[in-house]
Amino acid sequence: MPPRAPDGGTKMGFSRRQILGLLTTPAWALLPIRFSSASEVGSSPLLVGDATFDITPPLGAELAGYHRIPGQERRVQGIRQRAEGRVLVLTAGDLTACVAALDLCAVAADFTAEVRRELWQRWGIPASNVHLCASHTHSMPSLRPFRQWGGVLAEYVADVKSKLISAVGVALESQSRASLRVGKAKAVGASFNRTAPTWRNEDEFSLNATAETRWLDRELHALVFERQGRQPVVWYHFSAHPVCFADEQAGPDWCGPVADEVERVFGVRPGFLQGHAGDVNPGPGNPWRGDVSQVSQTVVEALRSAFEKSAPVEVWPLRSAIGWCRLPLDLQMYRQWLDAYRANPEACSTGHWVDQHFAKSWYEDHSRAPWEEQDLLVEIGLLRLGDVALVFHPAELYSYYGLWIRSRSPVAHTLVVGYANDIIGYLPDPMAFEKGEYAAITVPKILDLPPFRPEAAQVLASRAVELLNV
Repeated sequence: MPPRAPDGGTKMGFSRRQILGLLTTPAWALLPIRFSSASEVGSSPLLVGDATFDITPPLGAELAGYHRIPGQERRVQGIRQRAEGRVLVLTAGDLTACVAALDLCAVAADFTAEVRRELWQRWGIPASNVHLCASHTHSMPSLRPFRQWGGVLAEYVADVKSKLISAVGVALESQSRASLRVGKAKAVGASFNRTAPTWRNEDEFSLNATAETRWLDRELHALVFERQGRQPVVWYHFSAHPVCFADEQAGPDWCGPVADEVERVFGVRPGFLQGHAGDVNPGPGNPWRGDVSQVSQTVVEALRSAFEKSAPVEVWPLRSAIGWCRLPLDLQMYRQWLDAYRANPEACSTGHWVDQHFAKSWYEDHSRAPWEEQDLLVEIGLLRLGDVALVFHPAELYSYYGLWIRSRSPVAHTLVVGYANDIIGYLPDPMAFEKGEYAAITVPKILDLPPFRPEAAQVLASRAVELLNV
């Protein structure tokens, strides 16, 4: 069943005035937005703290991201590189916000809720100010179960949660006064659109661009928090699936070598925020999965260029918000799936049915408790630092929609961060539904969701822009 919007309250930074201001928004957007804002704008310094912690999984833990039949699961046989979580904590006045980046395939809504609850109880950080982001590496476990694409080890989930909570405490203790510089550069050759032989890129995108072609965003953003007498805190944003490996070695994929090289050259270990990577693989296209050395070198060079080009930006206003969005589901297609299997199970063994094991498992569960909701309620988060806005959503968004949000944002530097606070699978363009592509038709079954309607991605993108403009 879809998640429900939590009730508002003063502890969560809920603003009734802002809710009343939404009365003119579309019907699908008539859901509360929780706000937190620093009470005295510009009167308090920005304080920044960070912490890194080890989330390397144990041997035998199930890896996520690729299909395996029951009994032949892909499990950790060795450690390619240590996996990490990284916490960024920002405070200004009476507002404190926390962002965590995790070398994981996915986080889950219930995991996020538990972390938020504990952070509120321990340190009074409102839920609307906490965002957990997965890199979506396919060489690590998921905290959310995928049907035959990766199970969940409860002990590992508990370990990640405990270490994350502790790391937030460390980051809070390490806070010091900071300013912010932002730089951007193009990581040409570090990514390609895997869904089409040709595509257009961010240089060609405009307000008149359409989803009738496929797109690619090559832009890398670097956030450099400079602290007096201390090493800077560096985070970067880029869009590309971490899928260079498909073996049974655990690690962060291309993001790990990037972090190692940046630390070696610049003396700082960066945090990574995944972008609109739904249709994007690493590398120039050959090999299809991407060569980890080539990709990491290209990303590091782009980061170097972004550092050199970085310039100071204003960090006020500082505020955080959570909005809600109802994504339309195609229950007609969903029921057709049920009817098709019921009528002829033997015919449901290839294509979007994956194989007979997957199809049987899916049908047995969904025939017992079929989905009835017309839409899926999802969360969209916003963290605003003056000239910088981070938009958090739980989807594998196609490039067009990430560029669409950025092109319409009123904020100079807008980073659209996917795989955040939950995972709902792909939000592709209408063409993917017309062609019956994997992203549109197969992945919903993996996540035990009905297929989305073709307009769902645009609904989320429009809602994100509304949140940016409130």
